[in-house]
Amino acid sequence: GGNFDGILKPEFKMYKVRDGKNLIRILPPTWEDAKHYGYDIFVNYNIGADNQSYLSLSKMKAEKDPLAEAKRDAEKSGDKDLAKALTPTQRVLMWVIDRNEEDEGPQLWAAPFTVDKAFANVSFDEDTKEVIFIDDPEEGCDIRFYKEGTGLTTKYDASKMRLLKPAPLHEDTDTAAEWLEFVENNPIPDCLQFYDYDHIALTFDGQVGSRDAKPKADAEDEKPRSRGKVVEDEDDDAPEEKPRSRAKVVEEDEPEEKPRRSKRIADDDDDDDAPAVKRK
Repeated sequence: GGNFDGILKPEFKMYKVRDGKNLIRILPPTWEDAKHYGYDIFVNYNIGADNQSYLSLSKMKAEKDPLAEAKRDAEKSGDKDLAKALTPTQRVLMWVIDRNEEDEGPQLWAAPFTVDKAFANVSFDEDTKEVIFIDDPEEGCDIRFYKEGTGLTTKYDASKMRLLKPAPLHEDTDTAAEWLEFVENNPIPDCLQFYDYDHIALTFDGQVGSRDAKPKADAEDEKPRSRGKVVEDEDDDAPEEKPRSRAKVVEEDEPEEKPRRSKRIADDDDDDDAPAVKRK
């Protein structure tokens, strides 16, 4: 995979969800002013002949963006399919421990934001209004969830998501301390891999390979996600939501939301099987 562009710097591991049952522990956030364990990112998938992935320059850094420009051109010309393919996908990036492969240590998971929303729902007791802080190193919980289908048919059944009993991050305090030190030294914004305008444009035009990449490591201008924020709107042009309190999980400007324990979560932005997007 070293010859391909991606959203993370190459030294960091990416967690891969298994088919069927998965068991993870989410680690706490370590960047400044973080209010949620996950960090919002916007990704353009399947760009160019080699299906490269790029963090959206326009969405995340408010910079000139060749893919956003191409999307606007497609909209003007009435090419709805291309415009849709060029719409950045929202993900929630978080540090996790895969309980099935603990030796791998902390790994980054770009979870669909609908899955993150489901995690928030199962962490909230609609009767007592109590919130379980699942990322707490001492009193947090492992999460069991299931993946069904592949590619564009991938689904996560929220009714099957369960929090296990509260427990320390690891029974061995030295191992837990090592994991926590690692994420402390590697806050998520510092793990992101940005590429410059020219490189993305050339890839989109099919004129460059990833080994010629010119990454931009600066992610200091990005804004962290609120700890209690639950994203509902998938609209690319939706306004930025205001931070919410940690104390409850509610919809913005709506009555308090009850957990949707029976809802099936469709990973409609899992584009593993989608065709590459190239300039027409």
